[in-house]
Amino acid sequence: MTLPAAGARRGGPGVVVHSWATDPSEVTGCGLLRVTTPQRTLRDVLLGVDRATAVCLLDSALHRGLVRASELPGLAAANAGRPGCTLSLLWWGLADGRARTPLETRIRLVCVDGGLPPDDLRHPFHDARGRLLAVGGLWWEDRRLLVEADERDPPGPVGALPYDRRRTALELAVPGIRIARFTRSDLRRPDRVLAAVRQVHVRWPSP
Repeated sequence: MTLPAAGARRGGPGVVVHSWATDPSEVTGCGLLRVTTPQRTLRDVLLGVDRATAVCLLDSALHRGLVRASELPGLAAANAGRPGCTLSLLWWGLADGRARTPLETRIRLVCVDGGLPPDDLRHPFHDARGRLLAVGGLWWEDRRLLVEADERDPPGPVGALPYDRRRTALELAVPGIRIARFTRSDLRRPDRVLAAVRQVHVRWPSP
């Protein structure tokens, strides 16, 4: 919760009150409440969260159309001089609105930090007739590797059949494709995620 500088500084149980100067253009309505715009909310929140959470919020805001990618540099610059702005400055450039879930964002950050950034997100796959077969998660072109974020944690038999059918269809339609899935529990061992990506050797094109 953010109040004007002259407002009360004490919050109730579970409420943290901040006093920041807010321009009238950064305030909008939400029913009976006056709230900050998504742009201003991102500016404020990114100063007090960790990197992975920050990028997840940015990705989600872009994916949902709440902000535009062209706005991010200006929002980052507008935070200059505020506590936490130096630490969070580089996080704005990591945002990608193609990410569909926070888990997908976190897997991407693990790969970026390990020097293995994906070549594409939401990569389209087509069958022999050119019809769209599926849209994947994280894609490495040279490795022919598709990594998908599996929200089932731990994975179980319930709902496994659609995943198996999708995998079979992709393997038949895309020669040489490799498919890997990671869950939230895999994030506890990012070294294993990186090892799984690294062990898929780069496939150089034939001369």
